[in-house]
Amino acid sequence: MRCTLCRAKYDIDRTDYFCPYCVALHENHYGNMEVSYDFRELRSVQFPSQPFAIYEGLTPMVRNESLSNAYGCSNLFYKCEMANPSGSFKDRASSYVIGQAIKLGKSDLVAASSGNAGVSLATYAMKAGLTCHIFVPQRTSREKLELLRLMKANITYVDGSFEDSYYASLKSDAVKGAYSCHAGSNPFAMEGYKKTALEIFSQIGVPDKVIVPVGDGTYLSGIWKGFKELRQLGLSQRNPQMVAVQVKGADPVAIAFRMGLLKYVVKNPVESAAEGIVASESYNSIFTVKALKESGGFPISVTDEEIASSLRIAINNGMIIEPTSAAALAAIPHLIDHETRRDETIVCMLTGSGIKTMSEISGILSSTAG
Repeated sequence: MRCTLCRAKYDIDRTDYFCPYCVALHENHYGNMEVSYDFRELRSVQFPSQPFAIYEGLTPMVRNESLSNAYGCSNLFYKCEMANPSGSFKDRASSYVIGQAIKLGKSDLVAASSGNAGVSLATYAMKAGLTCHIFVPQRTSREKLELLRLMKANITYVDGSFEDSYYASLKSDAVKGAYSCHAGSNPFAMEGYKKTALEIFSQIGVPDKVIVPVGDGTYLSGIWKGFKELRQLGLSQRNPQMVAVQVKGADPVAIAFRMGLLKYVVKNPVESAAEGIVASESYNSIFTVKALKESGGFPISVTDEEIASSLRIAINNGMIIEPTSAAALAAIPHLIDHETRRDETIVCMLTGSGIKTMSEISGILSSTAG
């Protein structure tokens, strides 16, 4: 593993995923690490991690002509991550994180989640016979909490935001020694997410843009890592622009990018129907901001009104997606502000199923009826 800031190397099987030097030196930055490869040597060494698979990945890449026409784009694709086992893209990370936990002999897992990550991790942990501790905000959707109970997760409710849940999990004596599965800091999550890029490449080649809803930013960072490695291996000749979508008023990555910073903390972030990407800070901000810069990409901040409108459009066109996915659709009209041609190949990541947030969706559609 390699620190993204100082580039120091660390053993692949360590369980502390922050560079101690950078944590001490940069009070406002985390010394996040990533799995780094010497591609010339991969054929002669054992691969560092094996996923614990259910049937994640290989999700459909679809075109919905009526939905694309609604947004005025002629070459728009949708990567349907709701087809994963637990109904969201988080299964890609869980597969690799659980695989590494098994390799290290860990039987107790811990993570904070606003819903999807917890459900996914609990699903994989139950199949693997591991104990899963999930810290969730009190306002987590009823359907997601019911799934957590079904998957036998040990649930701790936290009064406050996702960040409050995250810090509560770090301070809790009840989970000391448990293997940290927080996607924003566990580097094996990005190893699972980068497979999305390999699938996109095999399905349509390299698109012009990839639109990703961003909370902690790990999914966008992982997809970018996958496209970079395809090019490093000589399998592709170019990279896509990455587009990070956040909720206006809870968009630390977007603000950091615009201010030329690696990390920014939003005080008193707004609440949003897109609960999966409401953030006051991003634990993967360093990678995410770098991914936007390296790819020539940019962030887009959308409002709840835009999310609600896009959610209604999607459902009217047969796509039952969660509000967080609708945020990605809501970003499409903003692309014109970034010199985007109507015929560009654009992949929009639909990160999760709406089935797990039906009570919230019903409320949103009822309040915007007519």
